[in-house]
Amino acid sequence: MSTYGMVSGLWASFFSLGAFVGPSVAGILYDTVGFRGGTLFPVGMHVLVVSWQTAECLYVLEQEAVGRLQSVYTYWDRKPSLLALFPV
Repeated sequence: MSTYGMVSGLWASFFSLGAFVGPSVAGILYDTVGFRGGTLFPVGMHVLVVSWQTAECLYVLEQEAVGRLQSVYTYWDRKPSLLALFPV
């Protein structure tokens, strides 16, 4: 039971921290660069994340094709595939 309490407390703490930091940083960003520049910041971050994930998926596919990815999946003892990257 103490593990569930610890996880719940951590989640609630970080949720509250995000609720405080998010608007604070947004206000500073708005005052510094204005609305137009402030809205470009999250758009740029999303483009960066999508680009990074696309490059990583292409790298994994290329390594699977070459056959070098087997050492990464020896722990699970299964054939390497993209489905192993996204556990359900």
